[in-house]
Amino acid sequence: MSKYQEIGQMNLKNLGEFVVRLQFQYFDEESLDWKRTKGTGDITLLTQKTANPGNYGVKDGMKVKLYADVTWGHDRASSEIFIYKTNCNLVAQYTISGTTLDNHLNYAGILQPPVKACAAANRADALLETPAEQELSEEQAKTLLTSLEATDLSSNGSSGPFAWDIALDINRGDITKSSANVKITFLSCELTNAALDFKNPKAAVDMKVYGTGVNAELGIDFDRRIIYLKGLLAFLNYNREFNYTLLGF
Repeated sequence: MSKYQEIGQMNLKNLGEFVVRLQFQYFDEESLDWKRTKGTGDITLLTQKTANPGNYGVKDGMKVKLYADVTWGHDRASSEIFIYKTNCNLVAQYTISGTTLDNHLNYAGILQPPVKACAAANRADALLETPAEQELSEEQAKTLLTSLEATDLSSNGSSGPFAWDIALDINRGDITKSSANVKITFLSCELTNAALDFKNPKAAVDMKVYGTGVNAELGIDFDRRIIYLKGLLAFLNYNREFNYTLLGF
């Protein structure tokens, strides 16, 4: 078993006041040296890009590292080494911050891309796609019934400097009796871990990390059937409003 983590993609968030590109380094077994590939286009302040090393010449099973190509500045290569696997859905996350000549590349962990719903709901989708003329077996019918009655949905994802993990308990008889637990991180720091329901549908979020301020509202909207995060991001002299739909139910 390899001692290196397998990944299928890499993500780079830019928290610095410069332009950077996400590229890759792979280990060439013939020359016994690290070689660099081309990568994404420009990643500007407070934006991010995710890329698949295989799209830039890295072959299945190769050792790979993230390379941050900083425009008019010091480039950075990750110290972590991964194994690229074409069928892997795990994403290695990084952030880069600072200035062109004094920047820092930080490993933010492994992310599994967001799922539409829980596994049971996905199995239900598959069964519902069964041709009309094909009858369901007793076992399939039981699986479908169980899936449609499932009350626990989960989702995780990320956008910009935010990442979230949601556990939603749905009451299908009365949607207003549903509840959710929402954990949100900002720049890899926990921003909030809130319980939302009909009586407490909103949670205020106010935090400052690495000179960046967040003033936001986390909420669950039963009319629109969404969980959202909206507010203002203040970075030095830069202010930006955001409004994310984290999950629809």
